[in-house]
Amino acid sequence: MLKHRTEAVIADLVEAAHGGQAGRSGRRKRHVLRQALYALVRLAKVEQLVDMRLDAERATGGMVGAGQRRQTKALLRKIGMDVDADQARLERDWAAARDAKPVSSAKAARNEQIFRRDANPVSSANAAQGEKNFRSVENDCGKT
Repeated sequence: MLKHRTEAVIADLVEAAHGGQAGRSGRRKRHVLRQALYALVRLAKVEQLVDMRLDAERATGGMVGAGQRRQTKALLRKIGMDVDADQARLERDWAAARDAKPVSSAKAARNEQIFRRDANPVSSANAAQGEKNFRSVENDCGKT
């Protein structure tokens, strides 16, 4: 159907330009104009197809040069390797924290004695009161 419309438009243009001329030169001019218009239509169709292909390539990233594509892929690969390394490190840290044994109460008492030895001597009643106050401050901050 498009071809019929194209032919009708071309025929109208030829008649408008050289319709009243009779004889051999009139027929020749009409023929040349008709063929030139058909060539123009074919050229327009080709240009339209090329534009559509270029638009599709731009939409999919096909217009980027090969060097830039390689560089982008290498950068993305490096980012992925960094993420994998960080993930592995975090997994190791979590496993180490999970496997770590809690400090025994004897060891904690010994560390507390060392701390007390370095600091000013404190009576056991004052130490218990200070520890109670310390725990309440921790709970006020949201730490348990």
